[in-house]
Amino acid sequence: MADREIVFVFPTTHNALAGEKALLMAGIDVRIMTRPASLGEGCGICIRIDENHRDDAEDALRDNDVSIGGIYLKHSDAGKTVYEEAARSDAR
Repeated sequence: MADREIVFVFPTTHNALAGEKALLMAGIDVRIMTRPASLGEGCGICIRIDENHRDDAEDALRDNDVSIGGIYLKHSDAGKTVYEEAARSDAR
């Protein structure tokens, strides 16, 4: 597992499942996890991917009209898991 990962959170379970399908169809390895409480309200599950696949993942989600509630960078800092909100790459 990568030291730095991207975590996608979704407004509904339907969006999360559609997102998983879209990412798998794009050939991106996904890991489902429980949404940490620190990432706010919304669906109780989220998707983790390797940071290196972020652009392809955002493209796949956008191409499949999947609503995203937020994007976070997950990493460790002094042994503690940290989630930093990441800007969306909509400008591309």
